[in-house]
Amino acid sequence: MRISIISRTFPPTICGVGDYSYWLANILESLNNEITVITTNKASDEKINVISIGKNWNILKLHRILSILRSANPDFIIIQYVCQLYGKAGIIPNIVLLVFLIKLKFKSIKLVITFHELWIPLTFKDFILGIIQRLEAGFIILMANTSIITTNTREMALKKLFPRARIYKIPVGSNIPNKEKLSPSIHYLKKDFTLGTFGRLHPERDLLTIISAIKIITVYKYNVTLKIIGKIDQGIIYTTLLKKIKDLGIEKNIIWTDSCSAKEIEKHITNLDIYLSPEIDGASGRRGALMAALSFGLPIIAYGGKDTEKIFENGENIILIPPRKPDILAQRIIELANDEKRRILLGEMALETFKKYFSWETIGRNYEEIFQSFFR
Repeated sequence: MRISIISRTFPPTICGVGDYSYWLANILESLNNEITVITTNKASDEKINVISIGKNWNILKLHRILSILRSANPDFIIIQYVCQLYGKAGIIPNIVLLVFLIKLKFKSIKLVITFHELWIPLTFKDFILGIIQRLEAGFIILMANTSIITTNTREMALKKLFPRARIYKIPVGSNIPNKEKLSPSIHYLKKDFTLGTFGRLHPERDLLTIISAIKIITVYKYNVTLKIIGKIDQGIIYTTLLKKIKDLGIEKNIIWTDSCSAKEIEKHITNLDIYLSPEIDGASGRRGALMAALSFGLPIIAYGGKDTEKIFENGENIILIPPRKPDILAQRIIELANDEKRRILLGEMALETFKKYFSWETIGRNYEEIFQSFFR
């Protein structure tokens, strides 16, 4: 089959959605599909035809995108959707119009939308913006032949809102390659150990609780190091974290890596003893950083939240705790630090969970099943 992927970002640009597009393109190509990627910047890939259209994705660029699609003549078009990627404040008449024109001009081509994010929460401050984003996403879901969501809760919610739409759940994969196919990396721990968390600073990532837990652990005379892996956004979240760290007197226990290449991130993750996944909405298939930790067979402590999936079983392949409880987090970390057998078992089961549900081979087959369903 011929498949065109539209993604605002693509490597070498550092972006989780771009990385997802790269891995998706390569796994679909390995399944004997012909892939064209339409993106912003030039990229070199021996297997994938990557076409750059420049930085501005305004309405004037739609003619260029439609011309590329006409030449590629795909059987399927996949749009990677995060509204903030395509327009200021997530207002995207350009993408809404693109979807309309694709359906108007290419009636035989199937349109698939992968929703990495849907819309912002409805708050008093952003109420009108939230409504606009919901109308945009709703129109696109109704126009698309298939919509792909990354969590069960979002899948069920959208199926209630759009009962006639074809909506499927496919989780994200790990954007950090485990090139050596490592077995779980477990170190003998006594009083020295390294924790890590990976991803951009975001309100959904509860790093304040982790930092408070680090302080508690040091009181018990453990020499603990926390690596915060990923790009540092110089904003209110960063300054708040720095102040908290300084107030607690644990500056020496915290390492900020800032932006890293995939190879550097691989090295950091490999050297961790325990991985922390502090997303308030819980452990789910939309968290690429969590997928990376699973793929390296690390023992993981995560929050149990509204998006936590049944795949993640507390005490089996992960440790789940309630959000914003630094004392409980510190207790679980110390327990794991002193229980080598349990760390090994958790790491092994994490790796098995990744292979079964979240590997790119599994994700590629899930996409292929959707494609094939149109020909039955």
